[in-house]
Amino acid sequence: MNHPIFPQAGRTLRRSRGRILLPLLVLPLLAWVGGCGGNLTSGGLSDVEVFVSGNDPDASSAPGRIPLPAVGMVAQQAGPPVISGTVTATLRVEMLRGDRQWVEVTDGPQTVTVGLSGTGPSLLAARPLEAGRYIGVRTTFLRVEANVEGGLVVDGASVTGTIPVELPAAGLRVEEGLFLELEEGDPARLMVALNSQLWLRLVITPIRRVPQTVFRQAVRVRVF
Repeated sequence: MNHPIFPQAGRTLRRSRGRILLPLLVLPLLAWVGGCGGNLTSGGLSDVEVFVSGNDPDASSAPGRIPLPAVGMVAQQAGPPVISGTVTATLRVEMLRGDRQWVEVTDGPQTVTVGLSGTGPSLLAARPLEAGRYIGVRTTFLRVEANVEGGLVVDGASVTGTIPVELPAAGLRVEEGLFLELEEGDPARLMVALNSQLWLRLVITPIRRVPQTVFRQAVRVRVF
């Protein structure tokens, strides 16, 4: 109804109400849409450290991991002697962000030597990454070679010396799902568990090599 003195007042008021109510409706909608994507990146940085261990029993029971080779599990349960020596690996590690972009943690391939028994992991690399959600990890192995000093018995015979893993010329890529919410200023640590005690027992003794398929099933990456 028009105002008796100002005939346009009623129409003006209705238009004003529309201009006032529209922002009130749009703002909650934008907030809802923004929240659906999750915290993919938050802009801040946080340090990510990558460690390598020659053997890590905790990695075999980590949620979402592929079961370890049946032969290796049987050998482990039977209580064989611990294999002594070292293993040298050259590898690179990348993490998959929530926006499906791979980010390298190592600055190119890095080489590390650790004990076969897994007594104390060694730091491979450390790098600040953008805080946010990460959903996977990719490890590329360019070289894996064990130097066995004792404890490895295959078909009743003791095996010592150098035992490499057969890898492609371009390296062996191992990808795993790994959920990590990296908070700004809150560092995270990854463990690349080589689990040498498993794949060394499956060495092909005539050629003194470990098949890449055996190694691929044994190696694990976890947050710790």
